[in-house]
Amino acid sequence: MAARKQKQKRMSAQVVEDEDYQLRYEIVAGIDVAKESAVVCVRMPPAEGRKHRTSHLQAVPATVPAIAELAAELKAAGVQMVSMEATTVIYGCPRAVCHDWRQEFQLVGVSVAAGISDAATLHRVTYVDGECRTQRVVLPGGEATWTVLGPDLGVAGPAEEFLEYLRVQGSSPNTVKSYARALALWWTYLSLFGLAWDALTLSDVGGFLSWLRSGDGPVVVPIEPREPRFAESTVSTRLRAVTSCYRFHELNGVALGGDLTRVAHGGRAVYKPMLDHLARKTGRRRSVVRVRVPQGTAPPVLSPGQITAICDACARFDPAAGQWAGRVRDRLLWLLLAESGLRLGETLGLQHRDWHTGRGDTPFIEVVPREHPHGVRVKGQRYRRVFVSDELDALYGEYAWQLCEAGADLAVPDLDAAPVFVNLAGGTRFAPWRPGSVYDLVTRLRRDLAGQVPAAWTPHWMRHSHATALLLSGVPPHVVSRRLGHADVQTTLELYAHVTDDADMRAVAGWRAFTAGWRPAGGQDGEQP
Repeated sequence: MAARKQKQKRMSAQVVEDEDYQLRYEIVAGIDVAKESAVVCVRMPPAEGRKHRTSHLQAVPATVPAIAELAAELKAAGVQMVSMEATTVIYGCPRAVCHDWRQEFQLVGVSVAAGISDAATLHRVTYVDGECRTQRVVLPGGEATWTVLGPDLGVAGPAEEFLEYLRVQGSSPNTVKSYARALALWWTYLSLFGLAWDALTLSDVGGFLSWLRSGDGPVVVPIEPREPRFAESTVSTRLRAVTSCYRFHELNGVALGGDLTRVAHGGRAVYKPMLDHLARKTGRRRSVVRVRVPQGTAPPVLSPGQITAICDACARFDPAAGQWAGRVRDRLLWLLLAESGLRLGETLGLQHRDWHTGRGDTPFIEVVPREHPHGVRVKGQRYRRVFVSDELDALYGEYAWQLCEAGADLAVPDLDAAPVFVNLAGGTRFAPWRPGSVYDLVTRLRRDLAGQVPAAWTPHWMRHSHATALLLSGVPPHVVSRRLGHADVQTTLELYAHVTDDADMRAVAGWRAFTAGWRPAGGQDGEQP
């Protein structure tokens, strides 16, 4: 506490002479706000007998008394405009200060700008950070979801109405979170540019795309090209979320929802659904504002040798001792991901009753949608059955036996309904394994296997590797799609198109061998028919 008080001690003002510049305001103040303090620069007219204007620099802690004192000083100095780069919390202020849309600036919570506004009435205050944000919310039943908070820390009503619609429709928390992030960016854009959410035009939507790429506010004009803030794929995803929100509100009379899409008949799309001929009569809605997304790169994969190295780093069988050395649970996780193509959330959600050991037939796993204490879930809430090898089934049997030896059958009320993957050390023993703990394991394996595996590999690479191997071996795409749990085979074809394309191109690489026995269509060799 002593160090903190010392850190927040107010510094005396320093006087620095300025160079000549174009005069816009006679007396101005600029405040650069950090987390616990602010640097204040007040430009004053030239002192008597001096030629240049001066700047008074001082550091002010973000406390109520200091901000009130600063406001009084600025008012007494006749400051005409105060410009703020950011906001920060005022320590020790027991209440929140919120400003409505009629104010000349908007604030996020209790801020330095709020303190100045409460303490003194200045001629003008500008504020350049009207950022909205997403907020995690835990519902009464314990389920976590996300919402959007406006610049005043209040819930953005139109965004929340749409997010609640998604929740009622059974969308996953991750989907709600993704849409909330997009809508937070959209409401930030509306706040910065002073736009009303329900009185917009298509040009405003185009401006949103430009702002996503550049991040420039309404008074900033870039003078040189620079890297965009987001990839085009991310911009496209954010735009789709905003379009979906306005399509929802179109039913409530918001005209922009209908302007963002149009009804098209026919088209030259490569993929057409089975009942496309029926849609030709009524047409199909298509987006008016589109983002051209460059063709993505191939999903990253791990080679069989790299997958083996990861599994062996967790546990391996010692023939001399006749038993496994290491942690069988970790090896089972990676081998299951690589052999089944399951998502990590689906894997952590498995229960022992979902694993059907082979009894003369092929063992299989049931992927069952259900609630999980750590929020992992089956994507799309669709049940499916995945067949596995005898080797993987035997490894699961070894792991289950080790769990019983450790006392899991006695510690857990119903082992059959218990998760397959549980804590073995650290935290509550036999509690469901957290996704964060899995990624901690990934970090350790990256370090231990440096140079043997890609430095950025993740559990999802196992899924890509499995799908790639199946397609290269000639398994039909619709079978691969069902095994992976994709909602549509088109998802599989688009995501792994490079696999079949590369295979086809390799097949025609020896085209000269195909034409070696060709003969001209007519006449003798070398003559035109």
